Amino acid sequence: MKRFRWILGLLVVVLLFSNCYRREVGVEPEQNIYVFAPDTVWQQVQTTLDSVFDRGVRTPQYERYLKLKYIPNPDDMDKYTLHRNLMFLATMDSKGPIADLVTRSLSSSGALESVKSGKNFLFKKEDLWAENQLILMLASVNADSLNRKIARYRNQIFNLYFDRYMSQLKKELYRRLEQKKLEKKLLKKYQWEVRVQHDYFVAWESPDTGFVFLRRMHPERWFYVRWLDSDNPGLITKKWILDQRDSVGVWFYGGDKVNRDYVKTKIVDFLGRRAYRVDGLWENDQKVAGGPFREYVFYDEPTARIYILDGAVFSPQNVYGKLPYLLQLDVMAHTFKTLVDIQKSGGK
Repeated sequence: MKRFRWILGLLVVVLLFSNCYRREVGVEPEQNIYVFAPDTVWQQVQTTLDSVFDRGVRTPQYERYLKLKYIPNPDDMDKYTLHRNLMFLATMDSKGPIADLVTRSLSSSGALESVKSGKNFLFKKEDLWAENQLILMLASVNADSLNRKIARYRNQIFNLYFDRYMSQLKKELYRRLEQKKLEKKLLKKYQWEVRVQHDYFVAWESPDTGFVFLRRMHPERWFYVRWLDSDNPGLITKKWILDQRDSVGVWFYGGDKVNRDYVKTKIVDFLGRRAYRVDGLWENDQKVAGGPFREYVFYDEPTARIYILDGAVFSPQNVYGKLPYLLQLDVMAHTFKTLVDIQKSGGK
């Protein structure tokens, strides 16, 4: 306990006085969120908080985007201060070292009264002990109130961590040896571009059918762009999208097809466009292979084209999961630009 009191004092001082203790850590983004809370509070809010982060995709096993890791022993806190994602929970009627830390931190910042009045419950601190770090403090008058607030602001809580994760992932993917020449070649030849990491290569080009296939090994990741000149955006339906993907599987992927029992489709805003986002599983009976894919399908009015951007993963021996690789492909898809987009933004 003496050790924790010393840690507590240091943490409060750091919370008060800028980022002078901040340290640079590894560049890899982190999916784990380390949670500190009094046992009594954790027992009462665990189910609600777990539901907030119960979001993910099948790869084919279900993988969450972010993972909560509760740390029950306050004395272990100093082992986690350099991790990317931290969360502290407390109520005004809870006791113990974590409750003391939250209360003292909020008192020091003048936020405690807003918690007691019910005005605020969520407080954010970035880059406190490490670069690219996010710390959330969630506090309320009692556990019932905290549960209600967590449920009400579930999307805000999730997105604070997830958006930061994706931002870090993009920085990591393109921090070295980006293939600028290939990007310019795609733009000149096809009037669109995506940012390409250093170890992707063009595995297949078919200008006549509007298809470019980029590939990366170890583990295998595939990204293709397909486009169709059309003045009929009504062509795009869920069935049409899946049929198109199956046809690509026959033409270019050696017989891959979509397992239609595991497909989720939703309408999203994709780079300012209304698009279908499709999450699903591809499989190949002949090769006894399969894995996850994600694609975006949209009509681009300025170019009168339907675009399909598709990323897929094949990593059967990977014990750490396939979702991080699928999200890398999602980042790549979000770098897509047409020539018209670039011209509108003042680029060349």
